[in-house]
Amino acid sequence: MVRRVVAGHRGGKAVFLSDGQPAGVQKFQAMPGMMTAPIWETGPTAAVSSNDAIVPPGETSFLPAPGETRFLYLQVAPQSVMMNPDFDPVAAQEEMLRLQPEMAALMEADAPGMHRTESIDYVIVLDGEIYIELDDGAEILLRQHDTIIQIGTRHAWHNRSDRPVLLAVVLVGALRG
Repeated sequence: MVRRVVAGHRGGKAVFLSDGQPAGVQKFQAMPGMMTAPIWETGPTAAVSSNDAIVPPGETSFLPAPGETRFLYLQVAPQSVMMNPDFDPVAAQEEMLRLQPEMAALMEADAPGMHRTESIDYVIVLDGEIYIELDDGAEILLRQHDTIIQIGTRHAWHNRSDRPVLLAVVLVGALRG
């Protein structure tokens, strides 16, 4: 599972503040292999001299406002999960609406998986391989250790492998110009 170690300050000295699983890890039941794990977030005025801990999940937006950041792990289920005869798309949609209503609202009904966030995203493939598709239909295959920077792009992820893909994602809230 996900382990988060946080180093900060106490009495003017660098110390480990916490070591364990972060709060808010969401494993999707209706879509086996799908998981989000929020690791850390900052507000628009983060300070390194502060020991402000992550705000408990549900108290802030999953998506960052301008100047805010979100760091998370995203595990993407293989598309074979959705092709399985036992897959229940209604249950999957209801679960997404319940667990991540902001992301669910961004998903385009007529283009499954397509969405756009008001953020600059740094994404690193930690394990597996995944395709990213842009709004013109162009796709690129990303493999382990590949990185993509998205500047507010409309996109969809496609895991055409037979196992979940693990991504490390940093979202930086931005204004659309």
